[in-house]
Amino acid sequence: MADRGQLSLDDTVSKFLPRLTDADQVTIRELLSHTSGYRDYFLQEYIPTRMQQPTSVDAILTASAERALDFPPGQEWQYSGTNYVIAGRIVEKITGEPYEKFLADRILRPIGIDDETFADHPSQPERNAIGYYRFALGPPRPAPLTGRNWLFAMADLAMTAKDVALWDISVMNQTLLSPASYQAMGSEIKTSSGRSTGYGLGFFVRRIAGSDGKQHLMLHHPGEISGFRSHNFVLPDLKAAVVILTNAEYSNATDELAERIESLVGIQPSETSGSNAAASSKPPATMPKENAIDSSARRLMLDLAQGRVHRDDLAPDASEVFTPEAVNDVRQSLAPLGDLERVRLDSTQSRGGAKHYALTLVYQDRQLQIAEYDLADGKIEQFFIDDKE
Repeated sequence: MADRGQLSLDDTVSKFLPRLTDADQVTIRELLSHTSGYRDYFLQEYIPTRMQQPTSVDAILTASAERALDFPPGQEWQYSGTNYVIAGRIVEKITGEPYEKFLADRILRPIGIDDETFADHPSQPERNAIGYYRFALGPPRPAPLTGRNWLFAMADLAMTAKDVALWDISVMNQTLLSPASYQAMGSEIKTSSGRSTGYGLGFFVRRIAGSDGKQHLMLHHPGEISGFRSHNFVLPDLKAAVVILTNAEYSNATDELAERIESLVGIQPSETSGSNAAASSKPPATMPKENAIDSSARRLMLDLAQGRVHRDDLAPDASEVFTPEAVNDVRQSLAPLGDLERVRLDSTQSRGGAKHYALTLVYQDRQLQIAEYDLADGKIEQFFIDDKE
């Protein structure tokens, strides 16, 4: 649309959606680079019960884009699906047609993608793969699907590996956009203070060593939602791409397979692959004393190992996840691991008004990981337990 003169990436959101918070200060470029400050409406790595029912795009925008920004525009980088919802609505405002029609007519069909592509309202749902997730190390369970519009312009494409490859080829051959637009997509955005973000416009961006001894641009993007995990890598100057789609949310196959085929697409093997990766995951010989987050996670794990859940600790969405079936899966899968020897906080990040904690659980012969989100009121919005990757 920018190439056609229908908008500028430096237009402010207020030109199209003036009611949104600080819309006169946020640009389209900041939406696409996740530097806008709009709060992420969908930070969970599961589908809450309420999100299995239909909603409207306006309801999403009212809840997440009409509240205070998480930071001033351009000052920080924070991934937020709300940015894409706003961008999709801007497309509709300009074209006067549904976003999905614009996408199909102007982007997908011109590069050869004509299959059913929208996940939240497929015309032939029986053709779609079933996604799976699990509770701790329990058995695979079919993942629920989102209701209509929850994935609007953010994660609503359901594509085969072939279709994603067609998209990658269009990026490598620059068949849809002007060279300047592809340059913008693949150029790292910096914050207003000059800090690197590692992100362009819709792609993570980095330089990677090739087997030819040169540095090459790599555009990539992972995805994880409701029983599925994916990763797409594009190396434009090598005319190569890797597409990996899986239907097990707990599987690390996307990264493992990518490492195995790096040399086939001209990438120098990663230093962190194979045995080096395993060695790097070992806990240090001396551990610091547990902090409050560690201790809280330990208490929750010990309770879950006994089949207990203190629901006062959990936000409503998280509480609904811990059904009797889920609690039983956790309890039975933890029992063979023996005593929990150590809990270690690895990292802390902010996202969507919540704090994300990545923790490692150390047992005698195995390590697990926790992805925890705590809301501002201290309630736990997510407490995911999985194998340590």
